[in-house]
Amino acid sequence: MYRREEDLDAQLLKARLERRRMRRKTNKLRRQIQELRLVSMAMFELLTEKTQISNEELIAKIDEIDRRDGVVDGRLREPGGPPRCPQCERVLMKSSQRCLYCDG
Repeated sequence: MYRREEDLDAQLLKARLERRRMRRKTNKLRRQIQELRLVSMAMFELLTEKTQISNEELIAKIDEIDRRDGVVDGRLREPGGPPRCPQCERVLMKSSQRCLYCDG
């Protein structure tokens, strides 16, 4: 029984370390997202202020680029990756127009 407690303690320590590592990684990703949002907003505003490009044209271009991966979801997926359901994120079958899991 003593050995079992040691194993559980080791597993608990490992889980805590992993949780701490994942929190740091998540915080780093959040900071990167915030920075990218700031840069994107600055570029968007500079383009509309310094050129003849309208907000509508920029939004239309964003929509055009969003469609390139085959899923209109406000994201651009890695090229060559499998198509995913915009609702549940599961991989879509090539032969199906709808998601088998959520019917999305």
